[in-house]
Amino acid sequence: MAIFKKTKRVFGLLLAASLSVNVLAASAQTTSPVGDLGGGAALLPTGQIITPTAPPGSIFAPLSTGLRTDGNADANGAVSTALSPDGKTLLILTSGYNRSFSDETTG
Repeated sequence: MAIFKKTKRVFGLLLAASLSVNVLAASAQTTSPVGDLGGGAALLPTGQIITPTAPPGSIFAPLSTGLRTDGNADANGAVSTALSPDGKTLLILTSGYNRSFSDETTG
């Protein structure tokens, strides 16, 4: 009976130690601070970093869709880009938000 009590006590101590190590490990997980990284860059909650600067030689240019003759359906608010594996096609995802709306016939 004494061996059973000793085994039970050792098992209980091992279980308690294991639980405390798991709790400590879970509370010690490091997270990146979201926000200002200096130099104008910012870390987003998604893990992506955005900066206010553009690569050398890049320009903003209107992207005409050709959907309306008055130009009111031009793509605006580029959100993301994706380049095809062969490097010949560029997809530009826009927010679909235009600054103004007018009827093509009335102006």
